[in-house]
Amino acid sequence: MHLCGWGNHSGCHGVAHTGEGEAKGWAVRSHFTPADVPVLTPAGWRRLPATPDHPLEPVPTPDAVEYMVLIGAIKIPTYSRNG
Repeated sequence: MHLCGWGNHSGCHGVAHTGEGEAKGWAVRSHFTPADVPVLTPAGWRRLPATPDHPLEPVPTPDAVEYMVLIGAIKIPTYSRNG
């Protein structure tokens, strides 16, 4: 995947090195298979192809978000009833 910017601080490449980038699938923790992690693109959630010859596979938003929560890339806030 190509991202704009360079280093760990500019453009989309800089975002990829943050929690926001991980939540978008732009960065993948080493113990996960990148092909399994959905990626947020301007066209919606997609799964990257195994080879450049395959088109991007669309992923329904609920499925993508559920997977990202499962692997800890998206955090769901919890609230206490006691304040």
